[in-house]
Amino acid sequence: EAMFVNLSYLQAKHDYLAGNYPVGREEATRLAAFQIQAEDGESLGQGSVETLAQAMVRFVPKVMLQQHPVEEWAGEVQRN
Repeated sequence: EAMFVNLSYLQAKHDYLAGNYPVGREEATRLAAFQIQAEDGESLGQGSVETLAQAMVRFVPKVMLQQHPVEEWAGEVQRN
């Protein structure tokens, strides 16, 4: 059962990052903050904006990243 949950999470994350789930900017920011905390712990979220900006491609859908600079996304995620 644990493997099923893990695989389901990975598939949902893939679909989310591909843009298959419509979300607004606020929801995307909140989800990115949750994912960072779950996957990398609090250290990444509390690091520099530049370090966090480099990781945004792992946490924000591609189509949304094209709308605003990654540094802007990173700053919003840090505030969450």
